[in-house]
Formats: sequence, C-alpha cells, structure tokens
Amino acid sequence: GDTGQVYLAEAMTDQFITDLAQIRALRVIGRTSVQRYRGTTKTAQEIGHELHVDGVLTASLQRAGGILRVAVQVSASSTGEALWARTYDAELANVLQLESDVSRAVAGEIRIQLTPHERRRLATPRPAVDPAVYAAYVRGRYFWNKRTPSDFERAIGFFTQALDLDPTYAPAYSGLADTYVQMGYASLAAPASLFPKAREAAVRALALDTTLAEPHAALGYYDFYYLWDWKAAEREFRRALDLNPSNATAHEWFGLFLTAMGRFAEASAEERRATELDPLSAAIAGTRGWVFHYSGQADSAATQLRAALALDSANPVVHLYLGRVYQAAGLYDSATALYEGTGRLRAWVPTVAAMGTVYGLTGRRADALRVLQQLEQRSRHEYVTAYGVALVYSALGDQDRAFHWLERALTERSHWLVWLVRDTRWQALRGDPRFRELVHQVGLPD
Repeated sequence: GDTGQVYLAEAMTDQFITDLAQIRALRVIGRTSVQRYRGTTKTAQEIGHELHVDGVLTASLQRAGGILRVAVQVSASSTGEALWARTYDAELANVLQLESDVSRAVAGEIRIQLTPHERRRLATPRPAVDPAVYAAYVRGRYFWNKRTPSDFERAIGFFTQALDLDPTYAPAYSGLADTYVQMGYASLAAPASLFPKAREAAVRALALDTTLAEPHAALGYYDFYYLWDWKAAEREFRRALDLNPSNATAHEWFGLFLTAMGRFAEASAEERRATELDPLSAAIAGTRGWVFHYSGQADSAATQLRAALALDSANPVVHLYLGRVYQAAGLYDSATALYEGTGRLRAWVPTVAAMGTVYGLTGRRADALRVLQQLEQRSRHEYVTAYGVALVYSALGDQDRAFHWLERALTERSHWLVWLVRDTRWQALRGDPRFRELVHQVGLPD
C-alpha cells in the first residue's frame, strides 16, 4: 500500500534487468513482460515455460525508513528448484551498490562466463546516491513507463527535480532524453522543440556516465527521426546494443531504422530479437507487425498485429497499425472500425489523418473536408503535423495542396517523413517529380 515502495520496486526491477542484460552471455527478459508477474501465484516453472527461459530471479523488498531489505532467489525453470537465495540489507543511499552486489552474485552463482570487461564493471563500486534524488528519479521512470502525454509531463517534472538536487545524476538526464524522444514521436509539440532537448539530455548523460546504453539509443532515435543522419543513427543504435545486448527497446528502434533504409532482412532479425527479449510486450509485437507491413509482407503483418492484440486487446497503437494494414489492402470498413477502436489515440492527429484518408479514398468528400477543418482549427492552439494534412489532401486527389503541406512538413522536419518511401498512402504521388525531390531532400534510399 506504500506507493513510494511501488516506485522503488519498479526502479530496482529495471536496474536488475539492466545490470544483468549487459552480460552478453545472458538473454534477459524485458520489463514489459516480467512486470505482468508482479504478485503472481505462478511458479517459477510456469513462468519459465511461458517466457522460454532457463531461470527465474524473484525478489521481495521491505523498507523501514532509510534501510532496505531485499530477499533474492534464483530458481531453475525446469524443476522449480531454488538454486540460490540471499538477503541483503543496505541503506537507501547505497541502493545502487546493493543492486550491483546482487547482479554480481547472481552471475557468479549461475556460473556464467564473464568477459574481463563485464567482470570489471560488476566489481566497480557504485557511488552513494542522495535518497531524495533517487526517489525523484524512480518516480520519473514510473510515469515515463506509462507513456501518456500527462505522464510524460509528470516524468519531466520528477527528472528535473532530481537534477535540481544533484546536477551530476546521469540517469535523470537519460530519463529526460527518453521522454523527449517519445514526446517527439507522439508529435506532442513541434519537432524542433522536443528532439534537440532529447539530444542535449542524452549528451549530458553520457558526459557523466559513459557506461549507459539508453542515451545512445535516444541519440540514435534523434539522428534517425530528426537529423536524418543515417550513419550516425546506426552508429548510436549499435553502440547502445554493444553496451546492453538485451535492450529490447534498442533492438526495436534499430529495426525500425533498418526498415526505413530498406534493409528488411536485418530489420526482421532485430525485431525478432526484441520479441525474444520482451515476448509479452504488445508494443514490440506491434512494431514487428509494422516492419512486416513496410517490408511489403501484408499477410505476415496482419497475422503479427492480430497476435499483438491477443497480448493486449486494448492497445491503441496496434489498432492503428492493423487499421493501416487493412486500409492498404482496400478493406476500408475494417480499417475504419480499427481506427475508431484506438481509445485515447482516437483524437491523435495521425489517427484523425488516417480516418480522413479513408474518407477521401471512399468518396466521402464532405467528411474528409470536415477532418481538414478540424485539423486547421486544432493547429491554432496545438502542434498539428503537416504530414497528416498532406495525406488527406492526397486522398482527395488534390496533389498540389498535398505537396504544399509536404513541403511544410519538410520545413518543420516532421519525423514522419522518414517513411515517405515505405508509406503506401503516397502511391498516387510517386510518379510526380516533386515527390522524388522530397525523397532526395530527406536523403532516403530509394
């Protein structure tokens, strides 16, 4: 019943995953999948079977004032037998050292082969952290993981609070970078007001701690979606995965980048790896379906996205993705039904624009024009990506206005432009020299 302990437990779970995932010989399941087992009555055997792992680490946390007690156990999935168990006591200020001690002990007990670098990293003493700084940081991560506009704002507030207390606390800068890139992707404000903030925060995080993988992934995201520097993006994604081979999100994002580059076999391998690392994540399953769609594998895309909905039937992004797949196949009624089932994303500009394109393609001109009017009204008080407006004009057959808005998207550096070549909704414009010039200006491979 203590929300403070809930935040702390989530943060420690994330840190255990991060520490162990940096050991290349291990495959460590990601947080989205493991969090489903919090408070479960399932046995280690059942969990191990569902996640296809050899062992399960469980831990319980008790906190009394500034003292933590963490009981840890590793069980074999094949038999359910406890292989190792230990209880640790530490002051909250030494929570990072406690996490490192547990990770080192687990690696030793399961007799995993560590590289010299991994051995040194696990043996390096962790600095003490001000409990107030850590408390603000873990609350920031808690709200960041909820991934809604209001929660992003709350996350920024907590990360900023941590940095006000300690401007040298690298994880808080990393949290800010992750938040700003996700806000940029969600088009919650103009790209120029979000993506550069993400880069600044990621660079500051790495200046303070070169061992962090997440800021490299955020920089890869920035280079890919905003700077359109493909070489830099690939370098950052690969560096993130060098530092943390089990980072499912980095594999997911790298797969998206490779898809935009037309490197479909490599992209599929990255998404498959992300799925292995976080098998119960509907978001990652949805991204894998999206990669199939942009790779021209319509049947596989539909099958994968339906599987993602089986993991989370209410996931709004997966509804949107599957709607796009049905729209590309000409199944407009099915696409519309899925767009209308996007829940909290029903009013999201990409969803509204998707509905507008269906209206235009199916002859519902008045409805499409109503969408354009709605987007114009919204643009007076919030950011509306020009890419979405261009799509509706294209569906109405007004190519000149579509190109006018695509040029505006180029000026505002809309991150959606990285999908110009893959987005099937531009089919009517592809033969126009203006479209080829846009592709050239973004720098995309044909």
